[in-house]
Amino acid sequence: MPSKTAAVIPAGGIGRRMGLDIPKQFYKLNSRPVLAHTMLAMQNCPAICLIIVAVPPDFIELTQKIVSDYKIDKVKHVVAGGRLRQDSVKAGLALIPDDFDFVVVHDGARPFVTCQLITSCIKAAREHGAALTAIPAGDTIKEIDDSDTVVHTIDRQKVRLAQTPQVARLSLLREAFAAAEKDNFIGTDEASFLEHIKVPVKIVNGSEKNIKITRPDDLLIARALLYEE
Repeated sequence: MPSKTAAVIPAGGIGRRMGLDIPKQFYKLNSRPVLAHTMLAMQNCPAICLIIVAVPPDFIELTQKIVSDYKIDKVKHVVAGGRLRQDSVKAGLALIPDDFDFVVVHDGARPFVTCQLITSCIKAAREHGAALTAIPAGDTIKEIDDSDTVVHTIDRQKVRLAQTPQVARLSLLREAFAAAEKDNFIGTDEASFLEHIKVPVKIVNGSEKNIKITRPDDLLIARALLYEE
């Protein structure tokens, strides 16, 4: 029987770093909200059976309207996200039926993810239990101290810049989140929770185009990427 895969899209945070008064996921790119681009990428990937989106409580209604307007019928739940990313992902995990095998977690502000990247990550997770997309570090990386003084140079051949999607067996990720809650552990991505319970996470080559929109300049890059398409 084929495995079933769900997607959880955490999409929260007001875009204050970008000078916005709304979450950056609702900023429009080419007349379409960033979040719509992201959800449609998941919608159009056959490997994904179900989508759950976690957004700030005040934006649930707007998100539901976007889902309706763009006919994104794989979205079955739009839930209130929490203060932390992990709170939003946890809310999504709770709504995935137990007969699903894998879960893909993907940032709402990464609108250029491809089906090929999603399926490559799912394939690696099937083989290894968990996987994440990441790219090599292009710049020299320095470790610094509290006074912003260089401590030493990190070998960039041993470093990867983590992206999403990140994929894991549903049972493993639920176990990792339960352990994090018990230990008061705060992580920055799903792989960090799996690392916390000593679960190996396989690296899948990501894409330079799979950008996360977090700064004003990212919008310029995003518009250029849309123009390329």
